[in-house]
Amino acid sequence: MSSAPWIVLKFGGTSVATATNWARIADRVRELLPTHRVWIVASALSQVSNRLEAAIGEALDGEALESFDWIRNAHEQLAGAIGIPPESYEPVAALLEQLRHLLEGIRLTREASPRLRARVMSFGELASTHLGIGALAHHGLEGQRVDARDLLRTTIRSNEPDSARFLGADVEPRQDVEAADTAAGGAALVLTQGFIASNRRGETCLLGRGGSDTSAALFAALLDSE
Repeated sequence: MSSAPWIVLKFGGTSVATATNWARIADRVRELLPTHRVWIVASALSQVSNRLEAAIGEALDGEALESFDWIRNAHEQLAGAIGIPPESYEPVAALLEQLRHLLEGIRLTREASPRLRARVMSFGELASTHLGIGALAHHGLEGQRVDARDLLRTTIRSNEPDSARFLGADVEPRQDVEAADTAAGGAALVLTQGFIASNRRGETCLLGRGGSDTSAALFAALLDSE
């Protein structure tokens, strides 16, 4: 396993939403890899988080899931523009199918608890990082996709309502380079999600809007990065 120092890069929704921008990300990674291990924190594609919120509203109102169709088309179009092969796109397609089932469940029950909302809202980052691994591979860079929920654990305070616990959770900064190295599996390039974490029961929680920046800082602390 490399002993090179980690460096954390965070890319927001606009930065990960086009094939051209993924080429720029790949160029930046190549510049850093000779001297560093690179840990990328990525947001959902631009506008996807807004569309996920809209999709929940459509499902609660019993409307057609137009926002889901938009989300699916956005990911399919980006994969095509990058040149990601079908087999590499399969994890994204599987995630989108899970998302569709969750939204259909909301439409049937007319209910969406904070815990369920957090699950739905997490799909943006989960999907974008699957696409990102494919994009980096397209540019000749082999990376390891790490699930942020395996490393970022929320802090639960007494009498905290579910809305705060699942949709605006807190994660205490900590340093644990060994845990991060284990998650990386020896890879010098890692791609993970911003915005999401998990509680001690393994349930998905969100850090709130702007949470990807918070995630990047938390991973920098975890990695003792530069």
